[in-house]
Amino acid sequence: MITCARFSGYKQQLNYEPMKFNFVFSILFLASCICVSCGSNSKDAVNTGSRQSTDSSSVSGIPSPAVTVPADSLIVAGRSIGDLELDTDAAGIMNKYGRPDAGDAAMGKAVSTWFEGHDTAGYSLSIFTSKDVGNSETALIKQVRVTAPSYKTEQGIGTSVLLSQLKKNFNLQQQKGYKLNQQEVEVYADSAGIAFEIDKQGRCIGIVVYPAGSLHPDTYARFLPGMQIK
Repeated sequence: MITCARFSGYKQQLNYEPMKFNFVFSILFLASCICVSCGSNSKDAVNTGSRQSTDSSSVSGIPSPAVTVPADSLIVAGRSIGDLELDTDAAGIMNKYGRPDAGDAAMGKAVSTWFEGHDTAGYSLSIFTSKDVGNSETALIKQVRVTAPSYKTEQGIGTSVLLSQLKKNFNLQQQKGYKLNQQEVEVYADSAGIAFEIDKQGRCIGIVVYPAGSLHPDTYARFLPGMQIK
């Protein structure tokens, strides 16, 4: 009986040890899973925060680093905005965008403007074209102006960026500004072929791309009806 009791006790101990081992192993395994899960969630939080930070940076007026701008929204100083390339025939562009919402033409020069949703209070796209009167009837794109924040340079700079930030990225010289609907706007240009319109709060509200060199101020009088050069 004693022998059986001892054997029975030993047998119970053998059964207990695997159970104890399994229990400890289960606890360790569960802890490792929790750690991995926490690590994964932390990584996601960092990534999410980074994306949120990138989005908020555009609101604060500070360009986001390492921005990938789609080709149809890319601003290139002295060359193009999206698919609107300087010194190319404007005929195809007119066919693509349709009849402009506003415009002006005289002496071989013309401005065509489209508003988002055909609402003059919305974002606008303007194209300034010019013909070599007497030599060619082809209207070439000479300047492009945009106000939508979706258009950006490869550095991530677009409208809503502060003038102080623009000065860190471009060699800007103040130009003649304009007045429109009681709003006074300053214009700063880089001779590389890009200009920025700045409101009273020091924030960019419009970007113009033009051939490298000097920005011709008279063009601004044509971009929108009622514009007056200061």
